[in-house]
Amino acid sequence: MALAVSLLLAALLGFAIHRGSVCMVRGVAEVLSTGRAYMLLSFGKAAIWVLIVTTPVLWLTPATPPLGDSWAFSGYALAGGFLFGIGAAVSRGCAFSTLGRLGNGEVGAVLTLGGFAAGAWSYLSAVTWSSLSRPEPIAAAYDPLDPVAGAFVVALAAWGVWEIARLWRGRPAGASWIGLVLARSYRLSAAVALIGMANGILYALYGPWTYTRIFDATVMSPIDGDAGRLTLHLSLFVAVVAGAVASVWQKGTFRLNWRPSRLWIQDFTGGLLMGAGAGMTPGGNDVLVLHSIPQLSAHALPAYLAMTAGITMVLIVMRAIRGEYLQVDCRHDICITRWISTSTQRHETLIRRDPPPDSWSASSTPSAQ
Repeated sequence: MALAVSLLLAALLGFAIHRGSVCMVRGVAEVLSTGRAYMLLSFGKAAIWVLIVTTPVLWLTPATPPLGDSWAFSGYALAGGFLFGIGAAVSRGCAFSTLGRLGNGEVGAVLTLGGFAAGAWSYLSAVTWSSLSRPEPIAAAYDPLDPVAGAFVVALAAWGVWEIARLWRGRPAGASWIGLVLARSYRLSAAVALIGMANGILYALYGPWTYTRIFDATVMSPIDGDAGRLTLHLSLFVAVVAGAVASVWQKGTFRLNWRPSRLWIQDFTGGLLMGAGAGMTPGGNDVLVLHSIPQLSAHALPAYLAMTAGITMVLIVMRAIRGEYLQVDCRHDICITRWISTSTQRHETLIRRDPPPDSWSASSTPSAQ
């Protein structure tokens, strides 16, 4: 029963990732194109939701294993974060949006995951056969049983109640819970709330389980040897992908994109860099946002900032070389994404997320957030 509920939570997380279209690359593009950072700040909300949910679960289930190790701040963490950011920008999506692309039926996303596994293996090989060292865990920095931590989480929970009330007040008149869940697009705040809460329970029960850590663990399993735990985490990953696919099928937008493209080289190369970077950090942006930052790990926030720097560098270089850039405009928790060519001023809308009548939006007219 517990496993079935866990798989459903993982599927809900994948569903919300696809419907919310959250992506760190788009978040950096929003800052560069509009000077606003609503999508990047939404990742902070996700981390807060993880804390709000994880801590009470640990209070109520004292037999639950600890959350896992923290990691020390190091040059490896910064270099790995920067490398991961470069790879995410090259492959046109971070750890979250790669799952969304996979659900859409893009073969390029499969190549990104394959490149990720190859990058993780390459880093482990370098560690094994050279003087490179693997990241060393340290004692966990966050103690959920500490009274100060408890008071902090209670304060965050008060914010969480206010946030849920705000989202509920902004729903379309007469909308049911089922109608909201099946809305064709989610507000950023609604998406990260679902992602954070679903992950919070899974994190409390199973520790770090998201796929950029799973892939590392898969490569390292001959050394680390915890096959049962690895199998469980892989099952959760499959459930996340199933949730993203279910979102696409329910919307009726699934399109298997199998035709060879020059972008496949970018997808694989980006995945390769992401895999190596995740091994150094350790973990990708999903691990940092959903696991390490809520746990107050010393390496997490600096590595996250290094990732944004890597993404920023690639997006700026792409604009200078190709004469095009990604414009992301987020207002009222709804984001519109376009590629814009600076040479011809030709606008090509790739993703348009105007709030339909059944969405979790406060207004159907984009306005100041």
